[in-house]
Order: sequence, then structure tokens, then C-alpha cells
Amino acid sequence: MEKSYKNVVFFFIFILAFVIWGFFRTYFGLFPSFKGITTVQHFHGLMLLSWFAMLIVQPLLIRYNKPVWHKNLGKISYLQIPLLLFSIFLVSRGQFLRNAPAIPREQNIGGLALDLPDIFAFATFYLLAMVNKKTQPIICVT
Repeated sequence: MEKSYKNVVFFFIFILAFVIWGFFRTYFGLFPSFKGITTVQHFHGLMLLSWFAMLIVQPLLIRYNKPVWHKNLGKISYLQIPLLLFSIFLVSRGQFLRNAPAIPREQNIGGLALDLPDIFAFATFYLLAMVNKKTQPIICVT
């Protein structure tokens, strides 16, 4: 593993901690009843947490010289990422429909303008990563 990526797992854990903190009042703190949370929101949370799990486990597999496990686990992302993108779309759609009677249409569409480009950007970066996966250096720690 390249020296600059050796401790990237700590960065992802740090980001996950901020995500949990940021969503504590509106999601994680509602455990176990999750009053007011929809199935779509649960699906979205599961998809994002599974993505963070992948971000944390994948570098560890390389760090501990398990490239075959890394590669096999990475194949899960071929299904995981489309589901994650779909969950972002569903949450955005749900927010749009929920806000429709309460706020002006232009303002509601403006909210979508913040979410929908994220779907395309994330998909683009993921596709670029998959297209270029063979060109990435893999140096195992011994």
C-alpha cells in the first residue's frame, strides 16, 4: 500500500463519526422506535452505512495483504452503488413530495437542484474509479 494511503481508514472512520453525529437528532437518536422515519429513509441509511463499511474494510484488506478478499468484496459495490444512488433519488423525491404543499414550487425544485447533481457526480466518480481500477497501484504491506 502506498505510504500516503496507509492510514486512510482513520480518515473514513473520522468522517463516519461526523455523519453519525450530524444525523443523531434526526435519525440515530430515534433508536429503537425511529418514530416518523420511513422505510425509504431506513433503506437510504442502510445503503450509506454499508458504503462506509466498504470504505473502512477495503483499505484494511489491502493493508493486511488480503488483495483477493479486497477484490471479491469490491464486487459487491456493483450492486451496492446503484442501490445507494437509487436511495438518494428516493429520499430526494420523498422530500420534494412532502414539501410540495408547504413551499412554493420554484423553491421546492431548488431543493432538488442540490440533491440530483450529487447523484450524477457520485455515479461519475464511481464509474471513473471502476474504469481505472486496473491502473491504480496496489502495493501490499509485508
